[in-house]
Amino acid sequence: MTLSDLAVLLVEPSKMQARALTQLLNERGVSTLEVVRDGHAAFEIIQSRTPDLVISSLYLDDMTGSDLVRAMRREESLMRVPFILISSETRFQPLDPIRQAGVVSLISKLDVQASLDRALQATLEYLQPCELALSALDVEDVRIGLVDDSRMARNHMRRTLADFGFEKIYEAEDGLQGQALISEQNLDILITDLHMPGLDGAELAQWVRNHSAQPELGIIAVTSDADSEQGRRVLSAGANALCIKPFDLNHLRNLLTSLLD
Repeated sequence: MTLSDLAVLLVEPSKMQARALTQLLNERGVSTLEVVRDGHAAFEIIQSRTPDLVISSLYLDDMTGSDLVRAMRREESLMRVPFILISSETRFQPLDPIRQAGVVSLISKLDVQASLDRALQATLEYLQPCELALSALDVEDVRIGLVDDSRMARNHMRRTLADFGFEKIYEAEDGLQGQALISEQNLDILITDLHMPGLDGAELAQWVRNHSAQPELGIIAVTSDADSEQGRRVLSAGANALCIKPFDLNHLRNLLTSLLD
């Protein structure tokens, strides 16, 4: 699959921005492109003739881009449709829901030219997944613990792991359930959200290293918060690596391969 094969839906209320983005996409080989101005019109199209990719602004006339992607993720047939958000928003609170929903990329309106190519390449990789090639294990035998208080985020990560070839994926809704899961299952990898109620990802990682029966367990922490202090905290607590949502698939693939091999 190439960019010329993609059917793209662009959701952009500004006519000027829509024209500029259309030109950028056409220059990169995207020829099948439909443009709408609001979320309800977009969702009707998505339900009737599902595109290969949805690109949306954050603030629409009738809803936000977060509302649109979350509505898509509630539909079984639309859970895997790639979504790219373009926005000048930088605050954590408005962007966190869309990161949790599993978008392919977040692009700043101030940096569209530089970021669009990378986002489109990530879309092609997402649409054409390939299994991990492990030297020491069969990928279908790997046992992964997935701990996240967001069901939507767990669903997205589980689909990503299944695309990599993993079959044995065990879920927990928070850190306390994660402790129980680790005590019950002989895991190969733990993937945990950083911010969770009760027991967060850093505290869970610290418990694994100091009190569990699997102190050498490979731990990947994921978060939608780019705060470097929080990242240092979870790494100091014992996590092997940190992934920022939306995470790069190749980066996650390489982390998993490195830890498992």
